[in-house]
Amino acid sequence: MSEQIWIEIESIGCNCGCGFNAIHPKILGMVESLAYRIMLPIRIISFCRCEAHNRSEGGAADSGHLPYFWVTIIDRIRAAGKMVRKMILKPDTYRVGIAVDVTCQDCERLYNSAIDSGEWTGVIWYKYKNKKRDRLHLDLKPRTEPYYKILEMAA
Repeated sequence: MSEQIWIEIESIGCNCGCGFNAIHPKILGMVESLAYRIMLPIRIISFCRCEAHNRSEGGAADSGHLPYFWVTIIDRIRAAGKMVRKMILKPDTYRVGIAVDVTCQDCERLYNSAIDSGEWTGVIWYKYKNKKRDRLHLDLKPRTEPYYKILEMAA
């Protein structure tokens, strides 16, 4: 019996060739967990970007693909119906990307599963008329409430 391949990685480091190549160590395992949940392979399109490449891609100034100072996520607490993350910032640590862009055969199922998992603080579905271009942005940005959105894209 052959093993199922659950994750295809198109790019880990910044696509501009600058050499930035640092991701939060939990992200790959979290994406793999989503693939198992939906029982479909997931293709990783982008993990991290340098600031120049993020600008050229039209990314947000506070994008999770940019190098964030390393944070250790201690606990997730539900308080007054809001998600809160306790974090420890260590000044002598390095910076990593805390977001990933992914796609699969069924982005609707992937979107719902990412939200249901409760692990991601940000889930954005870029929904194109040509479904083959659909992709999801998943991130671990510190937020007091999760951010879930579907963006209808042209063409």
